[in-house]
Amino acid sequence: MSARATALVWVDTSDNIDWHELSELYRVAPLAYKEPELLRIAFSNSMFKRFAFEDGKLVAAGRGLGRQIVSDLLNRVRRPTT
Repeated sequence: MSARATALVWVDTSDNIDWHELSELYRVAPLAYKEPELLRIAFSNSMFKRFAFEDGKLVAAGRGLGRQIVSDLLNRVRRPTT
């Protein structure tokens, strides 16, 4: 019996992500347990994010901060010079 390859569907928006499903994905990866709400906050605050679905099921996720956002944040936090 041969396995049928299914195409992954990639999305770059977190609008319709089930955060409980992502939390479970982290747990079984195993990347430790992550609270769904904390994952929502982390991915929502990331400039770059990708999610992969196979047959409608979330199978992969990744995120990264953009350098510009980090630079802006550091510039806004630093003490003003007088």
